Amino acid sequence: MSPVAQARSLSALLAFLLSAAHAQSPSLSYEITVKVLEFGTNSPLAAVDITLECYEGEATSSLTPKKLCGQARTADDGSFRFTPPGPGSYRVQVSKDGYQSAPSTHQPLGAGLTFHLKPELPKRTLTFRLARPVRLSGVLLDKDTQEPIANHPVAAYEYGYSHGAPATFSGARAFTGSDGRFTFPNLRPGQYVFAVLQRFASAREIKNTPERSGFTQDRLLTQFTASDLTAPDLDYAPTIWPGGAGLDSAFPIRADSGADLDIGKIEIRKLPLRRLRLEIPDTVCPESGALTLNLRSLSNPWLGTSVGEVGCGSTSIIRGLPSGLYRLEVMNPTTRASVEITIADKNASLTVPLDRGVTVTGKFTPTLPDPSPLNLYFRPLTWVTVNRPPKIDAEGRFRAENIAIRDYQLLLNLPPSHYLAKLLYNGAPADPNHLSLNSYAPSHALELILDSHPAALEGSVTQSNQPIAAPWVVLSPWPLPVDLYRSLRATDGTPEGRFQFTGLAPGEYRAIAVLPELRQDLERPYVLEQLLRAAPKITLTPSQSQSIELKPATIPGLQ
Repeated sequence: MSPVAQARSLSALLAFLLSAAHAQSPSLSYEITVKVLEFGTNSPLAAVDITLECYEGEATSSLTPKKLCGQARTADDGSFRFTPPGPGSYRVQVSKDGYQSAPSTHQPLGAGLTFHLKPELPKRTLTFRLARPVRLSGVLLDKDTQEPIANHPVAAYEYGYSHGAPATFSGARAFTGSDGRFTFPNLRPGQYVFAVLQRFASAREIKNTPERSGFTQDRLLTQFTASDLTAPDLDYAPTIWPGGAGLDSAFPIRADSGADLDIGKIEIRKLPLRRLRLEIPDTVCPESGALTLNLRSLSNPWLGTSVGEVGCGSTSIIRGLPSGLYRLEVMNPTTRASVEITIADKNASLTVPLDRGVTVTGKFTPTLPDPSPLNLYFRPLTWVTVNRPPKIDAEGRFRAENIAIRDYQLLLNLPPSHYLAKLLYNGAPADPNHLSLNSYAPSHALELILDSHPAALEGSVTQSNQPIAAPWVVLSPWPLPVDLYRSLRATDGTPEGRFQFTGLAPGEYRAIAVLPELRQDLERPYVLEQLLRAAPKITLTPSQSQSIELKPATIPGLQ
């Protein structure tokens, strides 16, 4: 045995003996401290029911047998301490009448957590956040008449950021009463904006929500007269409040746990809305004939809706369009079209010829012994849909049919033994995060060159020598790419604060970690870039596996 091998063997033996000594040491005590806070205020919650369950062996799934081994209630300071019998897998759950798990977008831990106690980590502190429902209300008035607007659709959306821009998330819809008042009970705590919606909706939306049938009109006219082509629509334009315009100028309302807030009066004015005459020539028709229309406002990205279905070779009218820039998608499994249109101060006409799309051929080089784990997705950069992945044969070749000419991000599922070293489009280097298909190219061929010497990065996230449960860890190439959010890698850490990235291209990186409840704050403008620029340099060489330790980063502007 070589001296190096002998040293490694002795080190392994010493580590084993130390671990065994810890396990058998009578002075080694195990401890679980549970803290429960109210979401938003971070005030301690007393009289919260806590259950401690012990797994029979290591917990590998929710089916692993376990038994109840402890019950308690938090004290006035919102905490309780268990002294479990020894190492093993445990689960802690918390509950309190009138409370629910904190919003999942801010607190991934929810109200339960499975974790492990080990001799080298005998003590754990777990923090949970519970919240009381929120109630928001207001009154909708006509700005000119000061009369209440009855039976009008409104919505309350959670407000946040996505990729550095304002965005809305889950929410609720309602109709105003005869007095113009609307109420949203049982919302999750968070930041909210209100949306004044339109009376226009697709036939499917009206059918699926019978309560709207008496107050909503079909956005799509497939049967119409000549007068319908020039008739104006006068209605309340969709707006976001507080703010009164688009999402980019909104001022969200903060609603902490248990809040009951009345935002007062929302005054809106009827405006002329435009109509779009849409003609779809029958030169290229799908076999099924049915085409789905989707419309998205590019000037107000929060507005995206299904318009309805039309036939090939048809002419129809889309009603209720405020002035602005839109993208219209005409889709079918075999045929599609995508076009941007500007709606100005008058009704418009548009002819959208269908296109069967192009065929994109490609090959993974070198061929993998088992290509079955490979998956390739074409995701359009300006729409939420993702094309079905093409089938990849044993030689790593694929053929993607009916791909529209536009910009895509290539999403790859590669085995951890390989990484994408280079992408070639018709022989020229291309960016997999922003692949632009050339409409003038006679063919579209991709070559995805793989490398079998990826690097790996693992580590832990700790604070005050304690692991951070389920940290959010972000890894980015360096220098920062132009399209940062599409280039980075991110993962949830384990309950023990561990994380791992595999299949990495050798090179320079930056990594940061934040507490799980601060994950959404990384989407704020310039926050992620600022934190990554301050992070230490990480250099990975081919086939290298490196281990690091991170401390939770502090979000600028947050206490």
